[in-house]
Amino acid sequence: MPSSPSARGRMHSAPALPAKRTRRHIQHYRIDMGKPTILIVEDEAIIAASECQLFRARGYDAIVALNGDDAIAAARTHAGTIDVILMDVNLGRGIDGAAAAREILRGHYVPVIFVSSLSAEEIAARTEGIPCCGSVPKTAGDEALLAAVHAACAHRGEGAAVHARASGLSRKDF
Repeated sequence: MPSSPSARGRMHSAPALPAKRTRRHIQHYRIDMGKPTILIVEDEAIIAASECQLFRARGYDAIVALNGDDAIAAARTHAGTIDVILMDVNLGRGIDGAAAAREILRGHYVPVIFVSSLSAEEIAARTEGIPCCGSVPKTAGDEALLAAVHAACAHRGEGAAVHARASGLSRKDF
């Protein structure tokens, strides 16, 4: 995986797929349309690489953004192909995960699962008003992450319909 602590601000996916560089030097990779796709938003490159590897090994495709701005760019670039967003609440410099999720969800609905080392109460306070599929503590382990993502993918259509009714969007908008 082409990831290192100095690679902050770039998105990564599996190394075997051909990359196309954009003007912002964000790496976008070809997505296998037959697999559910996860946007992993995590500012710690080692954790992001580990999560990407975990999900790819379980049959998911993954896009990784190391900050909020790149998450927004990835969500726009891959609109309609991302099945769920796994969003860290604390993203270091720049906008946090809650602000990034709000911006992404303005355009279209994608299930968001917040991941954080914060307490459940702190996560709820920081993400208030954001339609999400819940949160998973960073200490919960791989099986909890996999279960949360699997459930979010299974219920994506239901959440999109609720979001559309609440925001006045039509079905073609998501």
